[in-house]
Amino acid sequence: MTRFSVVLSLSIVGLVIAMVMAMPKLGLKVDSVNVGDKLRYLQAEQVKTALRDHVSQNFFQLNSKVIYQTLKKLPWVDKVSVDLQWLNQVNIHIVEQTPVAFWGQNALLNQRGELFYPTYLPDNLPKLPMLVATDDLVLKVLHNYRQLQHLFTRVNEQIEQLSWDKQQSITITLESGKIIRLGQVEQFAQCQRLIKIWSKLQQQQQLKTVDLRYEHGFAVMWQ
Repeated sequence: MTRFSVVLSLSIVGLVIAMVMAMPKLGLKVDSVNVGDKLRYLQAEQVKTALRDHVSQNFFQLNSKVIYQTLKKLPWVDKVSVDLQWLNQVNIHIVEQTPVAFWGQNALLNQRGELFYPTYLPDNLPKLPMLVATDDLVLKVLHNYRQLQHLFTRVNEQIEQLSWDKQQSITITLESGKIIRLGQVEQFAQCQRLIKIWSKLQQQQQLKTVDLRYEHGFAVMWQ
């Protein structure tokens, strides 16, 4: 390599370094924030409002980690990714929480059995059952709810509320208003036996309560 080539190469490297160092001073602003997903519970405007202070900065001063942390705090956000697109665009990808049940009065439960605490309930939230128990029983109660709901689907009934008391007995309130009480053990088997005779019970007077907490039978209360 000739001396001229070496000098030229060093000059080009120096020019590139100078350009890179100068870029943060160019005052490049973010032209657009794209929320690429169709949101069900969040509104794109909520996302843009949360990012307003961040995107007003110079593009080269943006911190994708800080933006991520800001968006993760929004209600209904489950997962989020941030892509800073050269030179003036921020692309956001959000996965919203998927609620499967209310957990008591103050929380919701997602499909993985995780609690989350939204600051508001959107108008388009689907009808959800309410599960009531202590927080250490979340996964167990959700598992039992899914099993029991599968049984009641066979007789066209939907669980409105499932409550698990301190003795681990279960009280089920159906959307039809009927109440089912289960004992501490073999709750699924108890319900299976009930479903087998459900149609016969329905042929009697209007059913109000079925108590399956007895060892050798059950009690029925009619309207």
